[in-house]
Amino acid sequence: TGRLTSGTASMWDPNTGLGTVTHQKIGYLLPMGPYYSLISWLGEPMWVGQRIWMGTLMLSAGLGVAYCARRLALEGPGRAVAAAAYMLSPYILDYLDRISAILMPWAALGWMIGLTVAAARTGRWRYPALFALVVALVGGLNATSILLVLAAPGLWLAHAVWVSREVTFKRAASTAGRLALLSVLVSLWWAAGLWAEGRYGINILRVTETVPTVAR
Repeated sequence: TGRLTSGTASMWDPNTGLGTVTHQKIGYLLPMGPYYSLISWLGEPMWVGQRIWMGTLMLSAGLGVAYCARRLALEGPGRAVAAAAYMLSPYILDYLDRISAILMPWAALGWMIGLTVAAARTGRWRYPALFALVVALVGGLNATSILLVLAAPGLWLAHAVWVSREVTFKRAASTAGRLALLSVLVSLWWAAGLWAEGRYGINILRVTETVPTVAR
């Protein structure tokens, strides 16, 4: 079970005697909770489930980039090359076997950009809804990771308005509003945990996630 933990060093405040309600605990509810419950119910060894989980993350990342490339009209072998290069990025080596859940936003990046492109070009609610579903599946473990990944759809919208000029500012703003609204709604379940942690728990930025600790 050690390899499935978040890496946070302390879950107990020695000054107050209170345990913390951390985002690292709550975030495992979705999708890792149902997935590993299924693996347990099937009677499969956890190491088998872990390998399937790792492969699923990598495959999802590659398929997401392929979907994004198709939405951006990238043709020929470039689409497959981009997907393979992203899926096999050395970035994953430091995370995949010990804190793989933090790779979920990475695996969703291509899907998010592709769905943003589709939402802006069509103006339909279907694609923002699918975008929010992706956010719900990958956003619960680490707020910083999902916020950093969400910058990419914003950058594409800015590019589409002021560089390629394929959508109007009004359409881009409407798209961003829909994406933000639905994403916030599906994130309330773990945002509540962050609120409780900030109000009643220890200050993890001062205790377990200081700048020197993270840098090391």
